[in-house]
Amino acid sequence: MSWFDGTAHIECDLQAVKASIADLGPHFVGVVRSMPGISEAELLEQGEDFVTIRTNEGVMKRHNIERSVGDDEVVLRFDEVYETRKVTGRSHFEDTCTASSSGGVHFHGVVSDVQANGVLGFLYRRFGSRNMGRRSCRRRRNPSRARSADQRSGRAPSSLVTIEQDVSPTRPAAPRQRHLHQLISST
Repeated sequence: MSWFDGTAHIECDLQAVKASIADLGPHFVGVVRSMPGISEAELLEQGEDFVTIRTNEGVMKRHNIERSVGDDEVVLRFDEVYETRKVTGRSHFEDTCTASSSGGVHFHGVVSDVQANGVLGFLYRRFGSRNMGRRSCRRRRNPSRARSADQRSGRAPSSLVTIEQDVSPTRPAAPRQRHLHQLISST
């Protein structure tokens, strides 16, 4: 069963997606940098099927990365371990990009097998998916705001952030529930 299942329309062509995933380190740093609550993302290590990224919250290890690239579809599958000061989360991702008949790319992202320890882990498993898509959507719907934030911080803009997206989580967002990033920083 999926923990999060969302879709988006990306205003680019499939060749841009293929070019982005050709070098996994910068690709994943750009993706992570656009996540809610992340103000810093630095590539620590990269191999054929893994990347390690340090964020302002901890260390993220994406491993067992599988790329499947076809003429009309790109699929990325990987496992993630995200170690912060207060909680360690583990999950599996499957991101699929297909060429859209109306132009652009149709993105479908699924996060499953989520595990996280302790009370914060319980809250993340229970409520995190509801806010994940909604907050990511807000940032990605306004790419000019994301670019401005990147310019103010002096970091290179993320290719994913500069792409307009419309993410629709499978579960409606619940009001006043906080994302794991907010819970960790407030304790």
